[in-house]
Amino acid sequence: LYQFCVVGVDLSHPGAPSYHCWEPTGVCDRTFTFDEVEQRLAAAGRRSRAAALRAAAPSAQAEEVAATRAVRWPDFAGAGALVHGRALPDVDARGRAVLPAGSRFAPRNSTDLLQSMVLEWKKHRAPTAGQVLVLDGTGRFAAQVQDELPEDDVVAIDDPPRFCKAPLRSFRTGNCLPVRTAGALDRRAALLHFANDAADTVVLPFVLARLCDSEEARLLALVREGLRVAREHVLLAEDVAGPVCSEGAWRRWKALLTAEWGATV
Repeated sequence: LYQFCVVGVDLSHPGAPSYHCWEPTGVCDRTFTFDEVEQRLAAAGRRSRAAALRAAAPSAQAEEVAATRAVRWPDFAGAGALVHGRALPDVDARGRAVLPAGSRFAPRNSTDLLQSMVLEWKKHRAPTAGQVLVLDGTGRFAAQVQDELPEDDVVAIDDPPRFCKAPLRSFRTGNCLPVRTAGALDRRAALLHFANDAADTVVLPFVLARLCDSEEARLLALVREGLRVAREHVLLAEDVAGPVCSEGAWRRWKALLTAEWGATV
């Protein structure tokens, strides 16, 4: 328990709070139940101060933060507080820590970095549930998308030759979605083995180096495949660094998407 920092408390179930906990790398983040926290504190021979949480009201927002109550990061914090400078994660209505655009909390990994994109896209997508394809070899980021969209069918896909390596297999443990490899993606040919308009959204997170071997032509072919398969949106995230993926390259790709392919960017 002590390798984790509690970044959010879910009080949606009266008498049974759960604790959203982060650890330094972001690889092993998890949610603990009230009983798990009590058991670990008891095993350490420490007296728990959390007992009163069972009776805490879901809307606890008192200005005086008592040790026996769970509240969000207080909005009334002073100018010198971490929350005032947005140096702490935000907390959403479900008690989860989130990193929206403008947050000054330093991302721990690519999944943290992508969260602001997912939260912004969520505001503009259709309210009905659908299918989301995520090109994600570990399933960690796809699991985050599924957590944001619990009613949707989120599918992580990858290329079989990449997936046979042990480091990728090791990342599949824990809170990750299963990764579909059979008949899903051919990275060398930049093909998605899905019919036209088969999914509502296709997500391409950092695929230039990971799947396209830093070849611009293959990246653009994969983006075009995403446009073919997606009925609504294609989300693309890349590091703007180096000659292949520079600011100038982004402008050139945007012109191609809008002028020649008729896509709205």
